Amino acid sequence: MKRCPMILLPALLLAFVLGGSVPTGFAELPEASGEEEVKTLRILATSDLHGKFMPWDYALDEASTSGSMTQLAAAIAEYRTDATLLVDAGDTIQDNSADLFVGDGIHPMVQALNVIGYDVWVTGNHEYNYGMDVLRDTIKCLCNSTGYGSDGVAVAANGDAVADHVF
Repeated sequence: MKRCPMILLPALLLAFVLGGSVPTGFAELPEASGEEEVKTLRILATSDLHGKFMPWDYALDEASTSGSMTQLAAAIAEYRTDATLLVDAGDTIQDNSADLFVGDGIHPMVQALNVIGYDVWVTGNHEYNYGMDVLRDTIKCLCNSTGYGSDGVAVAANGDAVADHVF
């Protein structure tokens, strides 16, 4: 099955972790009866990749093994299980000469997110560097943007709109 990342704001990510619904207040959790099935969820997370597709720093013109997409792909393949949630916390498409690809269709970093199979991508502050049109196009390249409908409205996994704001 092809995995496509969802685009979530931090509050929606928190809602997902808390059970898939947006909490309206802080209620006490019911007492456990002891009959519940315990499931383990492994969360692998990356952030601040800043255009590091290959282990090379183009500004310094030298090798950089501090964490590129190619290195991460190997590590993710090793540690990912069926019960893994793979999350990137943004600052993905900016820096290390990655801005050369802004506006050229699918950005190599976004293509890598798709190929590796990220489940969640949260925009970082640098995703906004190039304006809302570039950000909107970037999001649309994420496996047809499972987090936004064709009208640009954020949607939950069940298809319900989660925000009145049109992106």
